[in-house]
Amino acid sequence: MHTKFFPLSLFILLIFFSLPSRASVSCNVQMTIQSEWEDGYMASVVIRNTGAEPISEWELSWQWPSDQEVTLIWNATSLQNENLISVVGKEGYVKVPVGQAQSFGFNIKYSGGEQKPSHINASCNDTTNNPNPPSRRLLDPLSQYNLILGTQTINPKYTFTKKGSLLESAEAIYEMGSNLLKIALSPSLYSELSNTGLDYQFKRILEEIPEFQQVLEMDFSIYMFWVEDSGSWMDNKGMSEEELQWQYDKVYSLAEYLLTEYSGSGKTFMIGHWEGDWNLVQKTDGIRDDSQETIPAKRIQGLIDWVNIRQKAIDDAKANITHSDVNLYHYIEVNRVESAMQGKERITNAVLPHTNVDLVSYSAYDLTTKEKHSDFSTLHSELTAALEFINSNLPKKSGLPFEKRVFIGEYGYGESWFKDWGTRSGEAQDMLSRNVIKTALQWGTPFILYWQMYDNEYDSWINDFTGYWLVDKDGNKKEIYNTHQKYYKDAKTFLNNYYLENSSLPSESEFRSYALKWFESSKNPTQQSKPDTTPTIPEEPSEPSGQCNVEYTVQSDWGSGFMANVVIYNLGETPLDEWQLQWNWQGNQSITHFWNAQVTESNGGITVTSESPIRAGEAQAFGFNANYSGENIPPIIIGNCKGTTATEPSQSGESPHKSNKNLKSNSIKLWFIGDSITYGMTTLPYNSNGFRSQVWDYLVKAADGNSIFPIDKESTSEQLILKYNGKHLKTIGTISGPTGPDDFSQQTKNYWHSGIPGATTNDLLCYLDPRHHQITPGYNFTRCLDSINNFNQVLNEKCRENASSTDWLTNQACDLTQDITSKDSVVIPIQLGTNDITFLSMNSAIDCSLPIKEDSESAQQLNGVVNNIISSPHNISGTSITDRIQSYFESIDIPSDKIVFLISTIPRRTEMDGQDPKNYCTDFYNQKIRKTLSEASNTKNIFFAEQGNIIPTGDPVHPTTQGHKIMACNLLYGENHGHSDILSCILPNNIPDEGLLKAIDHISN
Repeated sequence: MHTKFFPLSLFILLIFFSLPSRASVSCNVQMTIQSEWEDGYMASVVIRNTGAEPISEWELSWQWPSDQEVTLIWNATSLQNENLISVVGKEGYVKVPVGQAQSFGFNIKYSGGEQKPSHINASCNDTTNNPNPPSRRLLDPLSQYNLILGTQTINPKYTFTKKGSLLESAEAIYEMGSNLLKIALSPSLYSELSNTGLDYQFKRILEEIPEFQQVLEMDFSIYMFWVEDSGSWMDNKGMSEEELQWQYDKVYSLAEYLLTEYSGSGKTFMIGHWEGDWNLVQKTDGIRDDSQETIPAKRIQGLIDWVNIRQKAIDDAKANITHSDVNLYHYIEVNRVESAMQGKERITNAVLPHTNVDLVSYSAYDLTTKEKHSDFSTLHSELTAALEFINSNLPKKSGLPFEKRVFIGEYGYGESWFKDWGTRSGEAQDMLSRNVIKTALQWGTPFILYWQMYDNEYDSWINDFTGYWLVDKDGNKKEIYNTHQKYYKDAKTFLNNYYLENSSLPSESEFRSYALKWFESSKNPTQQSKPDTTPTIPEEPSEPSGQCNVEYTVQSDWGSGFMANVVIYNLGETPLDEWQLQWNWQGNQSITHFWNAQVTESNGGITVTSESPIRAGEAQAFGFNANYSGENIPPIIIGNCKGTTATEPSQSGESPHKSNKNLKSNSIKLWFIGDSITYGMTTLPYNSNGFRSQVWDYLVKAADGNSIFPIDKESTSEQLILKYNGKHLKTIGTISGPTGPDDFSQQTKNYWHSGIPGATTNDLLCYLDPRHHQITPGYNFTRCLDSINNFNQVLNEKCRENASSTDWLTNQACDLTQDITSKDSVVIPIQLGTNDITFLSMNSAIDCSLPIKEDSESAQQLNGVVNNIISSPHNISGTSITDRIQSYFESIDIPSDKIVFLISTIPRRTEMDGQDPKNYCTDFYNQKIRKTLSEASNTKNIFFAEQGNIIPTGDPVHPTTQGHKIMACNLLYGENHGHSDILSCILPNNIPDEGLLKAIDHISN
């Protein structure tokens, strides 16, 4: 070791005087850097008692100015989270008599830069003679009563006053009528407090930060705290004795403070943490992988020990500290319960049975946000089963004042999910929330907490907040806010009247019964009016003249509800300026949600009116979700298509959409198929800089009149039109994905895309042939049903499928191919395979740690991925993605010479990638793509785009904006660029031999 010595005075840092717990206790801290070497140094710290009372405990914390790591410490113990560190003295080095000092030292590893922290927080206390606890005003019994419903404020992203996010949002919750508040004991989650440097020092947060003190002085009777400090068990080494003692001391001191400071208040405090299953399944690369069946045994045991030592600290504090009229409990939070019910090792089944916790919080998004659970009976059945499953794994514990010990710690719905409801989006949010509340009340959860008062999630994908709120970003109180507010008001009136009549408050079960009745009615349960049951009969349609056809299809049916699509075809020679459909349900059906039309329902009578005309030979579609009981009988639809009576719904035979073959069109349609790499997910906001948008950008620049290419542009008041050889360039296949308001994909009305982020070739084939495709072993899903149910959640509602659907292409409600005619040409660029490699490697179906041998099982699997995209000329199965798409377009009379595919290789991965860090699998796959394409070009119109030299820089697999620019250049002009921070895409002087421009040029002649 090479050690350098410097004058001591250069390395003495006088930090500050502590905030004393009493005026007579104070201390002074000095840090001295004693020696340095190439990548580290040694320092000592002295804590001197400068007050008039002895110091019986001390704690220091600071933030390093650069990346530094404690490699050795003596006379103290430390806990470090990134650059935040806290230190307490070991036994024998804790007490500091008046005028004397204690010291500790440590070695540091670092890469250079500033060494000394600019500020050290110190807490030096005399706890040998605690003063009597302060006198507290006792909350009255009505104020203390548990109203069951509650909400939280954690990391709110907007405010309306200058009070700060914590205090303002807490006051808003109280003003709504709640007597329960959930917050995080983490100043960094409240913007105005993020510079205090007290994260993970829970007692000091409450002692020293005025905003937390103010919140605890409010008249909430129940406080839930995120006390998040779980890193010590996540290293797969278990909890050491030192780590256990450290955790015990921190939680004990917090419990001691709460029991002492708020004795006599009538308040209840609950100490817990956030969604522990995510930490349990988090891998060393930071990825939370819920597909894992098993978890390392030491990791599970570490979590068990961590939970139990926290519970012991709380139990010990309650036994040791004199207190009255204050309650304190401990909870653990689970969030992947469905995975546990499937047999995967998660907290519910692998940790919870070995603990002694007071309660369990269930963060219930894994179940409540699935589409099928918009149906109340399905949600009720499965959420009840999940709560029962948690309860069955919770060890019994006596002496707790709860009838059941499992509660809903988080649930909620982003209002942005219901944009197609328009101004009624808040109603959807409220309706689904009520369903969760009713189910939880009926099961018996002691608390049901909505997420949250102000939204904490800004989604740059949509350039707006997700909408997890009771009060939105503009200060509007949403329907779910009004539900809570009215419930609190009515519940308090009920409690007051009950007390006046009985001289006592109701039991938990009695109050729960009231609350359930309240939510089962649209008004207060004592004021519910009798509904009108008179059926509505549709008016007689006008005399028919002309012709239209209606196709009614049930897209998905889950036993108590269904999703349907209805397509109206104009089979005449003139436009339908207006149309109207009417029917009466033949069974007990009721529409809950609709899109793309105006739907009115009155006691079984349905009327649907158009939102826009239908041109001659074209079609429009609308859809809806509905509940039902008994048999789901299809309706007989009566139509008024500008005086045209519709035929009964088509049941079989040729699909009416083939009538589009006579439409006049002469466009080049582009249908992009890809995954999250081509989707542009890392180039937020808006995805406006994803490589598909860059393609349009380059095409617009090529249309400036100075290039050799026959590209022209026309600007209208509504859009920018691009033409190649006089033919309109237009994308089809828009399933999901917004674009920015000013980017060229928006201006040209060319959006993306029909790939699905996270999807594999097998997942795409499930959508192209739901009933017949068989998923290859080694993937995350074994059945198309499971794949479709998973990815339906990220698709536009109209484009969702089910396992009994015909296929994605013939779904006329979806915007995939509605705008295609037999006069069009079609170019289909495809880039897939990255996700296949990820999941096959993750599931050990391929081995990417070594170069791939031709005759290996890994080679066979990767060959299978290639064949999923395009069949080998030696083995034409007709079941590949390209086969199915070509067959469909030919079936609607598009000639085969007007159908062109553009297949891309996939970008490489970085060494940080967890599945293919050496790119053995990626390189083998790309090699097979190149070979298969060269052979298949004789049987199909196929062109090639090389992306195999792209190196991602956004994360281990995703490029950044600059990477997408290069990918767009490669795709459009057939280039073969790797990553460069300065590369500018140059317009070629000739038509390239490969790439999208070559494909467009080929098909335009």
